[in-house]
Amino acid sequence: MRKHPLAFWVYWIFVIALVGFIDDSSATGRIVSFQPGPDSVNSVADEPSAPTVAPSTVLAEAVPEYRQVGIASWYGGRHQGRLTASGEVFDENKLTAAHRTLPLVTRARVTNLENGRSIAVRVNDRGPYIGGRVIDLSTRAAQELGMTEQGLARVQIEVLPEQTASSVIE
Repeated sequence: MRKHPLAFWVYWIFVIALVGFIDDSSATGRIVSFQPGPDSVNSVADEPSAPTVAPSTVLAEAVPEYRQVGIASWYGGRHQGRLTASGEVFDENKLTAAHRTLPLVTRARVTNLENGRSIAVRVNDRGPYIGGRVIDLSTRAAQELGMTEQGLARVQIEVLPEQTASSVIE
């Protein structure tokens, strides 16, 4: 029989204790989605219930106030019909954008600082992958901002705080 050093046994005792702790903490966690009926014997009604949070509120709270100025580019054509990072099919005729760090499905206002035009887009992809650019816009978004001829424009990006389920779905 092979002898193991003391450190070996201390390590495994720690692992087993940690697994037991994690299992116990998840088992004793309060259930906030359970709504007992009137005939329920074991009621949790006297426990304070957690506030119900709509998914759209969670999205809005997940992104702090955000403002960025930089160079925007646009993409379409050969990307049409391909999957975006969000899993949806890219449609160059929708007001969508690719950003490196903003959470997917974030809605943002993009303002062309050269002509003052502004639109709301939904981030559904990652990019741009060319240095010095902060956002890639769909063909339609670029057209509405008046930047298709130049290809690039200096823009300001602001996250829109009023993200509701209806505004996220286009």
